[in-house]
Amino acid sequence: YSKSVTAIVQDNQGRFWFGIADGGIDVYNSKTQKFTHLLNQDNLIANGLSSSDVITVFIDSKQNVWVGTWNSGLFLLKDGEKKFKNIQVKNSNGVFKSNRIMSFAEDSEGTIWIGSFLSGLYSYSPSTNNFVHHQELALREQYIDSKNIRKVLVDHADNLWLGTRTGLFKISNIKKNPKVESYNALISKDLDTSTKFNVITTILEDRNKNIWIGTDGYGLCQLNPKNNVTKWYNTYDNFIHQS
Repeated sequence: YSKSVTAIVQDNQGRFWFGIADGGIDVYNSKTQKFTHLLNQDNLIANGLSSSDVITVFIDSKQNVWVGTWNSGLFLLKDGEKKFKNIQVKNSNGVFKSNRIMSFAEDSEGTIWIGSFLSGLYSYSPSTNNFVHHQELALREQYIDSKNIRKVLVDHADNLWLGTRTGLFKISNIKKNPKVESYNALISKDLDTSTKFNVITTILEDRNKNIWIGTDGYGLCQLNPKNNVTKWYNTYDNFIHQS
């Protein structure tokens, strides 16, 4: 049994869904104080989860459960159903180019945005039930279509923020006329290092519309996108651990 928990989300029934590296998903019912192991195909919640290498779990506004794995694509459990559907390279009619699914986010129209390793950004439209690999010219010019995306964030204005292994990118108006902006120069400007700043591990937007950026090896950065001001938190701010 793996001790590495990769994801924690809560559904509208109050149950907790835990993604576990090499352990699949366990669902915890706090009322009964019991765990249900979803790799056990006889469980009473849902069967069809056949991959143990779970990276991320996301529950959307319709209570559909999205599971990203390291080698087996994504698994989708629609609300009210009892079986996960697996979507990956070999059964996606050429849409998916990678089976490494790292992150999910949802915009105000219910579109699900999906970040992958090796093949960039995908989306799912609930109205058409279709997946799309985003290879628009503006994205290709920044190699978004083949990037390793660690985290996808949808902000208050439906802009997409991508935390990647080559820095931070913002995509605006992606459904009509996409514009891609790199924030790497801005957030590196005040960073006291001679090495190249790269890997973003996580991103969050707070209630004041600041973007908080977690990095691999360089600590924590706060970005105000309105005036393009950044602040790094380090040992001087009692932020001790920078990796």
